[in-house]
Amino acid sequence: MRWRKIDPKKVEESIRNPDAVERSTEGKMGVWLKTSDGFLKTTYVEENDEFFIITAVMKKRPPKEVKLL
Repeated sequence: MRWRKIDPKKVEESIRNPDAVERSTEGKMGVWLKTSDGFLKTTYVEENDEFFIITAVMKKRPPKEVKLL
């Protein structure tokens, strides 16, 4: 997140209140959050009530198969 200059608060917000959710492989979750800069995609896993962030990247638009809430 630091390398890509993504605010950790936005990553937390994407997990707590996503605009779209997609299930990934091996128990991973992909969530999308619409921001003023585009779309934040966060991939994470949840284990024992803890969230482990795998990636957080900014995108210009979500993929076509993702339906925003």
